[in-house]
Amino acid sequence: MKIDPSKINDVAKGLGSSATKNIGNERASKNGKSDGTRTDASSARVDISAKGKSIQKVRELATPDMDGVDEEKVARLQKLIDDGNYSVDSEALADRIITEHISG
Repeated sequence: MKIDPSKINDVAKGLGSSATKNIGNERASKNGKSDGTRTDASSARVDISAKGKSIQKVRELATPDMDGVDEEKVARLQKLIDDGNYSVDSEALADRIITEHISG
């Protein structure tokens, strides 16, 4: 299965805007009242809803991790596919899918 990272935003839009932001931008003055000035980043607070966290997890999972990718193998397979010379042993593939499904 190929996941297109550019489609992540479409998925996120379909789930709706879930992240709620509560950022405190006021600083209490000496008399305890807000003076309307911005606070530093250490006092800012952001709350993310469960749906927002789910969207974040989807993005993390869909973002390609290029560590450990054999680029030469990918290029070789891509050339075979592009040239129309790549074939799949469907019986072996089915056996492997079933074996992996059973073994968990």
